[in-house]
Amino acid sequence: MHSRRFSTLPAIGILTVIYFIVGKLSLQLAFVHPSASPVWPPAGIALAALVVFGYRTWSHLRSRARRFQIRARGDGEHGG
Repeated sequence: MHSRRFSTLPAIGILTVIYFIVGKLSLQLAFVHPSASPVWPPAGIALAALVVFGYRTWSHLRSRARRFQIRARGDGEHGG
């Protein structure tokens, strides 16, 4: 069981990088408010990761989504 957990760590790391890149690109589509994008493809990536990897990825995805919320609010306040 432990070997399976360690074999999914690289996949979760790659998933985190993909989620970050797609999230940054999605925020480029925001035209009304910097933190409100009309489409959010990272939601589909997160759902697919949960189906493929199970609940092991939930905490990583949740923390990444929260970081996007914090950064988007910060960009909106300072980016003007």
